[in-house]
Amino acid sequence: MVKKDNNKLDKPQNSVNDNNNSIKSNMIYKIIIFISVVILISGYLLYSDGLYVLKYTGSGNTPEGYIDIIYNDIEKDIYPDDYISGNITNPKIIVINNYKPEILLVEDLISKDEADFIIEKSLPKLGIASPFQDRDKAYEPKFFSGLNTFLNKGTYPLVTEIEKRISRVMNEPLENIEVCRITRYLYKQFVDNHYDYYMTDEEVFNAGGQRHRTIVIYLTTLNEEDGGGTNFHLVNYTVQPKKGSATVFRNINKKTGQRDKNSRHSSIEVKNPDKEKWVMVFFIKNIIDQDGAK
Repeated sequence: MVKKDNNKLDKPQNSVNDNNNSIKSNMIYKIIIFISVVILISGYLLYSDGLYVLKYTGSGNTPEGYIDIIYNDIEKDIYPDDYISGNITNPKIIVINNYKPEILLVEDLISKDEADFIIEKSLPKLGIASPFQDRDKAYEPKFFSGLNTFLNKGTYPLVTEIEKRISRVMNEPLENIEVCRITRYLYKQFVDNHYDYYMTDEEVFNAGGQRHRTIVIYLTTLNEEDGGGTNFHLVNYTVQPKKGSATVFRNINKKTGQRDKNSRHSSIEVKNPDKEKWVMVFFIKNIIDQDGAK
């Protein structure tokens, strides 16, 4: 009778278990490395661009080169109770285009009640003067239709509060924010393609600085079929007006400091006779001293 050696029979099984454990350990190690790399890259994107929370919005077919990033949970104390009426959520900033030009969508920058207040106070002041009267005539858009006015700093506490809110949300010095412009577009009214930046150094000097950023706050909502969108035709992107939200874009490339020709934009014609487009526009400029230095 042959006696079985149980120790010899067990060795192959132990070897298989050791191999499986080794494979599992390697897989876990690789997963940990992968997650660590993702966290490091995400952290770089978050803090290099000043974003707080990185989250993909899942917007369907995103054009090549475009990204959809959203951050929220901005400081909750940016809305003093003195001036705010109605409920409002924290602004959410969506990066539509992170290059040439940088285009941001800021949802819920102002409340619907605040938008109505601005329209109410602006309506009696509207005139036909072009909002481009401080520009070199050679660089004005070929056609502008609409009525506009200015709400000077300090005119209403709400306007001052919105300026402060923009300063904090966009991390821009308050003193660099120009007087806001209110424009109303009726049926078939629009603005042709144009640039917001000053075209010549003389314009920059006379204005006390270059307009490196534009903020367009929408005071009314228009669907795509209504027209009225803000169109950046060189990057094939249109922002539809949504009451209380804003489009923010750079006129000057933040890396090179050069005028960004891709910031050329227009206001599409209002196609619905029953709709009006109202916007509140702020320009933010880099202040220069009297010697022309930034």
